[in-house]
Amino acid sequence: MRDTNKSEEYFKQKITDQYQRNNSRLEKINNNQIKKERVSHVLHNLSLKYLSIVKWKYLAGYDMFSKDVISDLERVYTIKQNVRKEIDLNTLKWKENGTFKKTKQYLKPSFYQFLDILSLGFLLDLSESYFLKLVNVIDEDGVKDYLLELIIKAKISNRKILTKDTFSKGEHPLQKLIDIVKMENKEEAQRYLKHFLEKYWYKSLKGLKGHNDHNKENGNYEGYWCFVAAAIVKIKQLDDSSFRDNKYYPKDLV
Repeated sequence: MRDTNKSEEYFKQKITDQYQRNNSRLEKINNNQIKKERVSHVLHNLSLKYLSIVKWKYLAGYDMFSKDVISDLERVYTIKQNVRKEIDLNTLKWKENGTFKKTKQYLKPSFYQFLDILSLGFLLDLSESYFLKLVNVIDEDGVKDYLLELIIKAKISNRKILTKDTFSKGEHPLQKLIDIVKMENKEEAQRYLKHFLEKYWYKSLKGLKGHNDHNKENGNYEGYWCFVAAAIVKIKQLDDSSFRDNKYYPKDLV
């Protein structure tokens, strides 16, 4: 067990029940039992449910580098690449030098989902072919985000370095993490990452589905693990000894 907010039985039952629901949905899609206009929505939801399974397996203490877990994560990438869900996107508009300009960014729930998927894909060493499935979606959406690109660049070495992101005219929900990533001094980055995990990570989840679910009897508690922090430690080769036991830090994935 890596998360004691719920019992092992809770997580295992969630996993079993979700596999059954996912298989039922896939069967209905394959048998054309879902209206054509709803297929994309169902697939989008299905990709997130496989992500939930991966998270529950982490919370329950599964071997995250096992074939079964990797297969679940690969399903997230495969399904996600075939889903176009414009509702995920927000077009940010502003006036500059008398003319209106616009750029795209993900809405907060979708941004955190993409960040989790990429972080887990990097940490579990998913093959580049699968990784590219999600990267292609991000590129097609026209989103340029510093944190997403940090992980993509770490996996795909020939990826161009991002010089300007689509949050430059708006407020990034994880700006503190971006500031940490840009720090050249490793000791300083380690100190601020420790502070971020202790003071800001849980607060940043406010407003997202699942926030405070550990206090609910009937919910879908998936934990509050900061997978992106582990990805940053691995990419920047930081010493995590000062925050290794933080309750949000997935230390065994580094």
